[in-house]
Amino acid sequence: MNGRKARELRRMATTMLEKLGTPLGKGYNEYNQAMNRYELVKDVVNGVNVVKPEKAPGTITCAWEWRNTYQTLKKNYKLRRRR
Repeated sequence: MNGRKARELRRMATTMLEKLGTPLGKGYNEYNQAMNRYELVKDVVNGVNVVKPEKAPGTITCAWEWRNTYQTLKKNYKLRRRR
């Protein structure tokens, strides 16, 4: 999304965070990793293969508040426009 509407949405994201008192650089270059993927592990118990799920690192998300706000505004704009 490049153009007038993108600039408007970026300005809205900046304004929203400034009104909340959140610094624009908060969470920049920081990432979170959820433990939401299951990895199958084989165990040999009494000569029988047993497959059991084990939690493993999964989805990586960005922690940058400004980017998350902008992405949410953009997503909502596109959903409204589709109707």
